[in-house]
This record gives sequence, structure tokens and C-alpha cells, in this order.
Amino acid sequence: MVNRSIKSGECVRQGRPCVASSAAFSSCGCFFPFLYLDAMFSLVNRIIVESKRLTKEEETAEELLSARREALRKAQADLEESLNRSERLRRQKRSLLRKGNAMARLCMQELEELEEQERSASVAAPSVDASH
Repeated sequence: MVNRSIKSGECVRQGRPCVASSAAFSSCGCFFPFLYLDAMFSLVNRIIVESKRLTKEEETAEELLSARREALRKAQADLEESLNRSERLRRQKRSLLRKGNAMARLCMQELEELEEQERSASVAAPSVDASH
């Protein structure tokens, strides 16, 4: 805003002090339209500058929001993938343990059968050896 120091013609004629600097009205009540317009232009200019600043800030906030939304989407997809992998590995482990237990039971049964056959053979073997 331009700092203007003027006196109105009416106040000068009446010999009253009248000084208008940055306000449209002086202390004596005289109106200075060009100062009013100057103040209005200044106000409009400040509004425009602030509006542009807020627009830039809004755009920056929107870009950040978009980037964070994308990061969240990626993180959710990664989490879903990790959960699926964990469940798949858990199922594989249960299946492996079931098969391993079944194989161990089968091996134990076969060992018991072999031991039984050996005992039967050793009981029968001394009588064969005794006859020689």
C-alpha cells in the first residue's frame, strides 16, 4: 500500500487539520475514495496471494495423500501375500508331520514284525542246532 499524506480541500478551506495516510477516512471524517480503492486493491491482492498459497499447499497435501494411499495399498498387498505364504507353509508342515508320523508308525510295525520273526527264528534255531 502506498503511504500518502494529503489534506482534503474542505478541511484546508476551513482551516481544520485533516490528514489521511492509509485509511480511506481521516480522523475528521473526510472520505478519500482513491485511498479506499487502494485499500480494496491491496485487500484483493492479499486474498489472491493467500488463495494461491493455499492452493499450492492443498496440491502438496493431495500428492502426499495419494502417495500414502498407494503405499498403504502396497503394504496391504504385501501383508496379504505374507499371510497366504504363512498359511501355505503351515499346511505343508502339518501334512509333512502327518506323513512323517504315518511313516514312523509303519516303520515301527515293520521293526516289531522283524523282531518277532527273529525271536521265532531264534527259538526254532536252537532246536535245529541241538539236533546236529
